[in-house]
Amino acid sequence: MEFREFDKSVHRYELDHSKPRRKLTCPQCGRDRCFTPYVDVTTGQIVGEQFGVCDHKNKCGYFKYPTGSELGSNDLFTDSNKVLRRYRPPVDPDIANCIPVSKMFETLNPFEASDLQDYLSNIFGSYHTNRAFSLYKVGMMRFGDWGKCCVFWQLDKNWVVRTGKIMDYGPDGKRVKVPMDHVCWVHILDGQDYLLRQCLFGEFLINFYPNDAPVYIVESEKTAVICNIVYPSRLFMACGGIHMLKREMVETLGRRRIVLYPDKGDAFNEWRKKVDKDMRGMNIEISDFLESKPNIDEGMDIADYFIIKQIYNYKGFKVLEITRQEMMDKLTRYGCLGICDMCNRPTSVGYYVAVINQWICKDCYNDFIKSIDRYEEDMKIENKNFNRFCNLFNVKMEETV
Repeated sequence: MEFREFDKSVHRYELDHSKPRRKLTCPQCGRDRCFTPYVDVTTGQIVGEQFGVCDHKNKCGYFKYPTGSELGSNDLFTDSNKVLRRYRPPVDPDIANCIPVSKMFETLNPFEASDLQDYLSNIFGSYHTNRAFSLYKVGMMRFGDWGKCCVFWQLDKNWVVRTGKIMDYGPDGKRVKVPMDHVCWVHILDGQDYLLRQCLFGEFLINFYPNDAPVYIVESEKTAVICNIVYPSRLFMACGGIHMLKREMVETLGRRRIVLYPDKGDAFNEWRKKVDKDMRGMNIEISDFLESKPNIDEGMDIADYFIIKQIYNYKGFKVLEITRQEMMDKLTRYGCLGICDMCNRPTSVGYYVAVINQWICKDCYNDFIKSIDRYEEDMKIENKNFNRFCNLFNVKMEETV
């Protein structure tokens, strides 16, 4: 596959090759139906009867190209979006377009974060979030009246920028879908004739990992970034959606071990069928981790599991979100009453803070995070308590990958 940078500027005038062909009388030799005129590719109209080429190259040889001065305009080029379909070049399956790397770097501004980056920074902390966004080359773009959008660049292992997916997220970290789905593509902004060949989001990262390092593929780009925040030493990629997983995408990874993590529900069943049908002979497996989690709803992904169960905070305390019912089921025999260990008030959902070994309500948790600092000498007991509760409530983070 050959990749060429897309040029949206094309010649406005070209010889008429539409069907049926229009043949005129040559202005020099006077012969009928032997003169191919130039046309305006934006209108399909003949530019002028004096502009064109005679078929009798040896005996006549008349040729005249339209110039800006003769047409009353210096505009000899036009935007490819304005070209009529019948004048567009045929598609070559062996050639695809790419985007200049400079355009990608224009969106990588370390001093201005996207709305999604701000949201994740509040959960995981700025340091870990910024590191992951920088690693995956996630850009920021202001697009129309949308917010500060993410640009998830598809950069392949040969450092070719295939395209960029522009996505708008609200303050809750979810995609904006009202009044319309706020999703667009960088290549669409350039031109309709862009020949796109997509790759996995994060494919270029295999250049930094050993050949025996497994690759974990999820659906959405956002999920891949969050998984990298949680597991920074592991290689996550995204195919872009439930229907976007294709053999040609995965084949670029060579003989690496590949583990698929689809969203819970329909995606799991669809990917399992696709693996059995289209990906035989490949070192690939599909995880049913989310299918076994009753607290994960249909359509949720592995990033939702991380955010639901393990609560991240900017100070780095290890915290689990646990419902009152879960506490009562597991700890009633030890005297658990399902009330906040600080204010003694009942709460339906609480937060287990490992460093103090207490289950507290939301208000007490927020006060704790604001007023208490984390110290290195407390981490040993914190890790011990955290691992004990992870085992008790079947929150084994390592088993996810």
